[in-house]
Amino acid sequence: MNLYQMCNEAYVNRQLWDYYRGVETNPLVDLDSAEKFIREMFGQGLKENIFNIEWEVADDLKMERASHMIHVYFLGIFLQSQIDGDIQIRSDYGGWYPFGYTWYLCCLYHDFGYLFENKLRKNKNIINELQVLQVNGICNERLHYYKKLGLHVNLATPNFPFTTHCYCAEKFSVNRSAPILNMQRDKDYKADEFNKSQCDERCKGNIIYNNGTVVRENHYKNKDKNAYFKYKLFERSKVFLDIDHGIIGGDLLFSQLVKNYRQQYRCMKQGHGIKFYDFRVQAEGKTRHFSCEQFKIFAHIADCISCHNIFKADAETEEVYRQYGLDNFIGDRYKIINYDKNPLLYMLCLADVIEPTKKFPTEATQIVLRGIDVNYNHSGKLLSVKVDEELWVRYYGQTANYVDSVCSLMEYMDLRVIVD
Repeated sequence: MNLYQMCNEAYVNRQLWDYYRGVETNPLVDLDSAEKFIREMFGQGLKENIFNIEWEVADDLKMERASHMIHVYFLGIFLQSQIDGDIQIRSDYGGWYPFGYTWYLCCLYHDFGYLFENKLRKNKNIINELQVLQVNGICNERLHYYKKLGLHVNLATPNFPFTTHCYCAEKFSVNRSAPILNMQRDKDYKADEFNKSQCDERCKGNIIYNNGTVVRENHYKNKDKNAYFKYKLFERSKVFLDIDHGIIGGDLLFSQLVKNYRQQYRCMKQGHGIKFYDFRVQAEGKTRHFSCEQFKIFAHIADCISCHNIFKADAETEEVYRQYGLDNFIGDRYKIINYDKNPLLYMLCLADVIEPTKKFPTEATQIVLRGIDVNYNHSGKLLSVKVDEELWVRYYGQTANYVDSVCSLMEYMDLRVIVD
């Protein structure tokens, strides 16, 4: 089956993806509809505020990655339905988070970090300033780099499972619009506005899937992400200005989801008996449940976005990896992405790479999607790809690049690839 057929079959089977049962836009029509669909999906979940960003490059979403993210989204929906269409994450409130919920949050935001790459390329001199800060030991965490770059990301994706009461709530004040990053030094923080009783600790614990998979920790912890972020920012930028869109995209999603949660709570705070850890919001005929345990779900999703673009060292980069403290990305220490250990990350990496349109001219989208056949045998972990001869003739360079990317999956994922 070609990729065009996969996307359309997934779209028609709305029960697989339409979690909120209210999305009307067909995103496969054009770029405008792709962006509209993304905003509509988040809006249905009362999460439209996550797109309230303060950069002049925000409009680039439409041209940069919206169409790509839409096709990745439906390819992932199709492939997951072939593997296990009923996969879900357990909720301690007695319900489940279906794949349609976690997948839209993850996939439809996973390349939003490209907006930062555009911003960085407009300010080449900033790299020199950041280098000085690094040498002097001032910048030792990526949040400091974000601030220096003028990027409004207030929270880094935390390591989970959380070890204290609610990671987000413990730094929260109902009277502030911005996160409090250091309570002890913030004179405006009032301890009586939030206390431990406001967290029922369901944000703790593991991510438990109904197929028996238990995700016990981040794929990579923040120490490794910080090191990889600096490697991309300083080493890769010697050749081409670069910032890791996966790491910053994951942090952006987590930061914005937490901010939205707090905003929704503040709007409800006027009522009596409203608890931070468990409340419902009604708006425009919709009722949405907000709960403390969603913070660990958000952290899991953001971690998947952060790690989808972290690559293993090769012979040429191994030495510089060591210089940046990236030993966990060298040789056998690199964590191969395995479906049985992390289904969401596995599906994101698989669908993201087999989706080809980001490598081809926009006007060629339909030709490209129809010209690539894909078959995935999950029991044998075998991905078979067949590329139409017409693509090789018309777009040889782009097609060769695409095939190389698909074959590279074997370097960091638990699967085999055959390309015809």
